[in-house]
Amino acid sequence: MRSGFGFDLRSMEIFVETLERGSQTAAAEYLGLKQSSVSQSLANLEEGLGMILLDRHSRPLEPTGAGRFFYDRAKRLLHE
Repeated sequence: MRSGFGFDLRSMEIFVETLERGSQTAAAEYLGLKQSSVSQSLANLEEGLGMILLDRHSRPLEPTGAGRFFYDRAKRLLHE
């Protein structure tokens, strides 16, 4: 269930792990999810926030400017 912010803690965790591991597949393996679930979570997160967070043309995946901003805040929130 998504909060009024356009994301939930789980989707934030998936986003952070995807960036830290460099791919959706690696994040899925680490989190014990299917790659399609990670992909769908990231798409829903971007839709909920109304912005693109990942440059899907680069390998390893890189954040967009908005993605870098969200990543920094997500790391802090997840740590707290």
